[in-house]
Amino acid sequence: MGKFWLTLVLCFVSLESQANSRLLVAVASNFEPTARALIASFNQQQPSINIALSSAASGTHFHQIINGAPYDIFLSADTHFPQKLHAAGYAGEIRGYARGKLVLTSKLPFEYQQAIQDIALGKARLAIANPNTAPYGLAAQQVLSNEHISITPIQGQNVGQALNFLTSGAVDFAFASLSQVLHRHDIYWQLAPAVHDPIDQAAILLAMNNADAQTFWQFLSSREATAIIVAHGYEEASVD
Repeated sequence: MGKFWLTLVLCFVSLESQANSRLLVAVASNFEPTARALIASFNQQQPSINIALSSAASGTHFHQIINGAPYDIFLSADTHFPQKLHAAGYAGEIRGYARGKLVLTSKLPFEYQQAIQDIALGKARLAIANPNTAPYGLAAQQVLSNEHISITPIQGQNVGQALNFLTSGAVDFAFASLSQVLHRHDIYWQLAPAVHDPIDQAAILLAMNNADAQTFWQFLSSREATAIIVAHGYEEASVD
């Protein structure tokens, strides 16, 4: 645990040193590109507030926070982990900010049902995010269960790593977030059927007394932020 904590602290110091950051935001891997677009827009209005992002699976961030990681805001890929933090005594405000969409992806054109058959028969390799820590991995697992597919896919630590397995050629297909591939020209995708739990993504404001965190928090619910989120492949938040 000592080595883990030392590595974590050094990581935070490095992030803050490089970005001269006042705010540290934990963000689910699927939402990182969108979060960077939000920060760019935010900094046009508030150039003096610098924000450093830490991207990982939501479950990973949850465990970092309860072990003392000094995040100001946590943008989770579900509602479960923010609610668990609140139940554990983190009295920050919780707010839904997006609903995600699960897609099956490939480097080549494909038809969804044929791809599912090939995966089920072991003719194609599949990657998903870890369903124990990544909400998009859990959704992918639910899709596979609905199709009665019992294969063991390659698991990434988060949905970003699952997609990296695809782009590196390690697998033929990967379940990912629409936002990760919507604006890419090297990845083909098909929406997964809605047989999984809704991927309602919620955030928690951990630094209630930090004025800069409060300013960014309010921006996240603005019309401008919502437009950016929708343009990156999400639906508007349906939870509070």
